[in-house]
Amino acid sequence: MSAHPRLLLFDIDGTLLQSHRVGTRSMLDAIGEICHFEIDLDGYSMAGRTDPQIFRELLERAGAELEPERLERLRVRYLEMLEARLAERAPDPKPGVLELLERLADEPSAHLGLVTGNFEEGAKLKLARMGVDHHFAVGAFGSDHADRDRLPGIAMRRAEAHFGTIHAPHQVVVIGDTPADIRCARAAGVRALAVATGPYTRAELLACHPDHALEDLGDVERVREILLSEGPRAE
Repeated sequence: MSAHPRLLLFDIDGTLLQSHRVGTRSMLDAIGEICHFEIDLDGYSMAGRTDPQIFRELLERAGAELEPERLERLRVRYLEMLEARLAERAPDPKPGVLELLERLADEPSAHLGLVTGNFEEGAKLKLARMGVDHHFAVGAFGSDHADRDRLPGIAMRRAEAHFGTIHAPHQVVVIGDTPADIRCARAAGVRALAVATGPYTRAELLACHPDHALEDLGDVERVREILLSEGPRAE
């Protein structure tokens, strides 16, 4: 393993935790309250999308536009609803996540961060409710850019400023559960670890050519080795 720190950028929903669709319900209720119409989700998946992208696409399905002022109103109301629902039911961690984060927190060669489509405030609400927010010093969020492919670069610049370390692309890993996580890693020229703990199977994720693809993060020692080494691409 290299002594140079790795920058490990985790997705949240489907990768670190399962939030029981409270985000989906909060988004739809916010749209209903502010825009006064209901959204048909038939055939639409939020997986891998950023929050601003989801709001824009859902309104487009209803034949409406998403002006900046309307997005801000939706964002504020969505976060209020999300916080209330998270207070009623905490997210559940995905297999191995709690132990993995504790192990990585003790690794001088691991810098932990986030790359997530959540609004920053929503990301913090979910992670805090599960008690793991303190593990992540930096991140890039849907509120930074609606295009997920731009987020790893933002997180890398913030990590350089925070840790005082320039992480070369081969020292950066995006960990996520969707093809969009793999694509954003590739767009930034960094490595990708895919986990089949969301809506996609391992075979579907492998078809997108991540460096590694696992069923879940449950084998903590193996995951740690993958994240802290420069291993070969997965079979």
